[in-house]
Amino acid sequence: MAQYDEGVIKMTVDVEHTEELKWWILGFGAKVAVLAPASLRDEIKAELDTAVLRYR
Repeated sequence: MAQYDEGVIKMTVDVEHTEELKWWILGFGAKVAVLAPASLRDEIKAELDTAVLRYR
């Protein structure tokens, strides 16, 4: 883990890509960004895009 700006942490982990992982990531809401892998980033983006549509 590396600390960048105040309150920003970059974390690199090697974990299995599961629904539980996606749930955990989504629990951070707007406070997290998935940088890689692209497939997980795309899945998280799709979930958040769907959520945005529900609030329009």
